[in-house]
Amino acid sequence: MISKATRILALIAILEGVVIIGMAVHRTHFVVKTQNSPVRQEPSPLTLALDYDAPDTKFQEVVKQHLAWLPYHAYGDPTSILAKCADRKRTNYVRILIENGADVEKAVKELKDLNQEEAVNLLNQVQSQVKQTGTNSIAPSGNH
Repeated sequence: MISKATRILALIAILEGVVIIGMAVHRTHFVVKTQNSPVRQEPSPLTLALDYDAPDTKFQEVVKQHLAWLPYHAYGDPTSILAKCADRKRTNYVRILIENGADVEKAVKELKDLNQEEAVNLLNQVQSQVKQTGTNSIAPSGNH
């Protein structure tokens, strides 16, 4: 006697074979595509510089050394480094990031999603100033 489990397994194997033959006959293909995400798990040197309140000149040096980190954000964190700096009212950090190509529109969207209108206003103000004055215009105020 053939057990019920054996019959079910045989039926599944037959159905799988029919599907594979059907795919071969109709030239159907499944493509597995990998997708890279701009999310990194290791700590960003830019975020570390912000968290440890680096002087403006040091922050600018870190940004220039790690430009590839500008578009990234930490896993589980919805905001970019530019949005974080604007939220913390770090005007010179914001200026440095914008001057080095940070995506202002993305940061504005992130901050609007979090209802951080004051930070959005800061981003827009600094972006306007950078457009008017050009690059490398760090204010001499020291840290902020």
